[in-house]
Amino acid sequence: MSVNIRQLAEILGISVSSVSKALSGYQDISPQTRQRVLDAAKKYGYSPNRAAQQLKSGRTKTIGIVLPRYSEGFSEPFFWEMLGGIGEGAISTGYELLVTLTTPDHSDLETTQKMVERQQVDGLIVTRTKCHDERIDYLLKKGIPFVVHGRTEVDHPPYAYLDIDGERAFQNACRHLVALGHRRIALLIMQQNFMFAFHRLQGYRRGLEEAGLAFDPQWVLEGDMKEEHGFQGTLELMKRSPSPTAILCGSDSIALGCLHALQQQGLVAGKDVSVIGYDNLPVSSYCVPPLTTMDQSIHEGGRQLVALLFAVMNGQPPTESQILWNAPLIIRESDGPCLEALT
Repeated sequence: MSVNIRQLAEILGISVSSVSKALSGYQDISPQTRQRVLDAAKKYGYSPNRAAQQLKSGRTKTIGIVLPRYSEGFSEPFFWEMLGGIGEGAISTGYELLVTLTTPDHSDLETTQKMVERQQVDGLIVTRTKCHDERIDYLLKKGIPFVVHGRTEVDHPPYAYLDIDGERAFQNACRHLVALGHRRIALLIMQQNFMFAFHRLQGYRRGLEEAGLAFDPQWVLEGDMKEEHGFQGTLELMKRSPSPTAILCGSDSIALGCLHALQQQGLVAGKDVSVIGYDNLPVSSYCVPPLTTMDQSIHEGGRQLVALLFAVMNGQPPTESQILWNAPLIIRESDGPCLEALT
């Protein structure tokens, strides 16, 4: 059974306006009446008319996110984990989440523009930022509330963001490997048009520089975020003479492919070659061996993105809505002392 607001008012014996005010949290309704209305709404399955609400308030009660194609920096495990946090955050605020995927015929910018022009959402979450991201230019121009998971290198007007300090994380990972005696440290990374990939590469370079090790572009292989990149990249790296004693991976998905390639060659990660991932996906604890990785708190990050977006929608200045988190190293079993350094 479900009722509309007029039927709910008849059941309670009060006016429609009183029911509406109670449901909307107006202060001129007594706490007792408000609770009575909320209890009845739950009991009788009252569901607000979203179209009517939108006409009255000018809001859709929906936030949106555009996900890129898998071949353009899309990692399913990462995004499912993040979407879980975003979904929880949206539900807790009474909003719905509209998820749209780009297609081969429409870029992420074009898909974002359609969502805005059709007035489908009150605010947007932008992911997988590029070094120069036209979506941010567009949203700033349109004045649409938005929050970014990441940053860009372009000097924009201030905008809200939650980012992970990938540069610092990869510098720390290099420092950790150097302390274990490793000197030939390779990197399997994503395309450098993505800002997060650029930051991670910079951290790798700084880590090498700090240890007095020369940066060699031949030790860096770019690709997408799929396991295939980790697998094929590792096979290529291990053919070199000398081969790397440690491999840093730009994501856990890449690291999974790396572990498989080493196993196929009869090598043991953590003993013969050290492997470190990035993300701390749930699966990383159950790899063989369990993966040493960097934790960017994906699920909680999704919830935080929603909180930031609502702060912006409610008028908080973007300069007060900028957060940079650390990604601490989680030591498990896929890294260890360099065998060459022990002999």
